This record gives sequence, structure tokens and C-alpha cells, in this order.
Amino acid sequence: MKNSRTEVLVFALDGMRFALSYESVVELLPVDGERWQSLALMAEAGTLKGTGLPLMRLAARLGLARAGQARREPGRAGALLLVGQAGRVRGTVLLDAEPILESAEIVPLPANLSGAALPAVDMIAGMAVLAGGTRAILLHLPIGIAATRSKPAERLRALVVAPAGEACERQGIALRELGYDVSLADDPRAPALSGRRYDIVIVDLDAYGAALDRLFGSTRAAAPADRPRLLGIARRAGAVVPPGFDAVLVAGDMRGLVRVLMRGTRAA
Repeated sequence: MKNSRTEVLVFALDGMRFALSYESVVELLPVDGERWQSLALMAEAGTLKGTGLPLMRLAARLGLARAGQARREPGRAGALLLVGQAGRVRGTVLLDAEPILESAEIVPLPANLSGAALPAVDMIAGMAVLAGGTRAILLHLPIGIAATRSKPAERLRALVVAPAGEACERQGIALRELGYDVSLADDPRAPALSGRRYDIVIVDLDAYGAALDRLFGSTRAAAPADRPRLLGIARRAGAVVPPGFDAVLVAGDMRGLVRVLMRGTRAA
């Protein structure tokens, strides 16, 4: 292995210092308290709720957290990592601690540690030498096989209602990467005319916001259990959330989209 410098996320677990290559991290979302505990419970099932993505709690994978005990653990400050390649999300990883982004020199695992009783030896890719000579165990996350699900994830349906074009395609790609079965429509009447039941409908408010009552009135008036979650997208931040919508996101905001989908709630 050649010595090289790279950006890594460094964090401590059970008194040991670990590092992950930042190259495979598409997004980093800080989480704490009840949100962290909720994600730890999802990790026990193996899937990030509201998406079709696998979710792995790294401490459990390393054998540093007891399986099935997340409900009894207090919430803590950590992070949710969206990991993948070329900007495409392939899985999610929950950290039990807040990571710090640092530059490190990557070197082989020292010979005196090669036979040591280290956790999850199959995931160890070497050592990360940080500023000042501090060392961290470098872990490798196999993209796409980061977690084992207890059962196949339900494939949810999403509809993107926006004028045809690159922006609409990008929104569809983002949802597909999160595990959704995605349909695209440039006709705002699509939710009513398609005859399909959708779990989430994303509407371009810049294009169709003025006609929401006429186009989506029946959808918004339905009982929460019988209607899809409605999200708006807009070119600029700060748009007013229309009645019946969960949120309005800036087009292309993957971080915001994941946060909204994880909430698992519907607007009243």
C-alpha cells in the first residue's frame, strides 16, 4: 500500500479511534437525542425508514454495541452518513459519536497489530496517521452491502410533478437513489388521472403553485391515511409551505429531502 494523504472522518468508539474515508460520504447529517435513538432502532431492522436504503449502526457492526438494546440506550450526539459512489447514495451508516473531518496519511496496519484482537477485522483497511502523529484505525465500508436487512424493504412509490427538463430528471434520480419507484409527470393533473396510489408527491411550486387549490384540492382534503405526503420544491429557499404540504425544499437539496423523509409524518 502506497503512503498517501486523504480526507477522513475521525471518531472515537469505546476508547478506540477510528477513521472512514470521506470520499465515499455523499452527505453527513448531525443527529442527537431522540433522533439518534430513533435511527438506532431503525438500524436494528436494517432499513432507513421512509426510504429503501440499508442502514447500519457502525458500533454494532464492530461489536461495540449490544444488539437489540437501542431502545434502552439514551440518545447521544452522532451522525448519519449517506454513503455511495459518484454522488449516488447506496446506503446509510449511523455513528455513535460526532466525527471530525481531518487530513491523514494512509499507511498499512502495523505488523504488531495485524494479529491483535481488533473489532471487525474484515473491515480494517489500514491506519490513518493524523496531524501530530495520532493514529486511527481506518475502516472500509463495502458500498451496497453495508447492512443486512431483517426483511426486504417495501418499495415506496413517488411522483414528481414538474415541467419536463433536467431539474425534473435530477429530482427523480435523487428519489430513485433513496429506493423509491419513481414516476415523472409534467401534467399537474397526474395525481388525479394516473389511478396509481403514491406514497409521496413532489410538486414544482414555481410552475404550479398558483393552481394548487384547483389541481390538488381533493388530494389535500383527503384523510391523512388516504393521501400521499405532499412536498414542494422551489428554486429559492424560504418559500411558504402550502396547507396540506409537509415541507418546501430547494430543488436538488438531498440533505433536506432525507431529513423530511425521515420525519415520517404528514401535515394535518
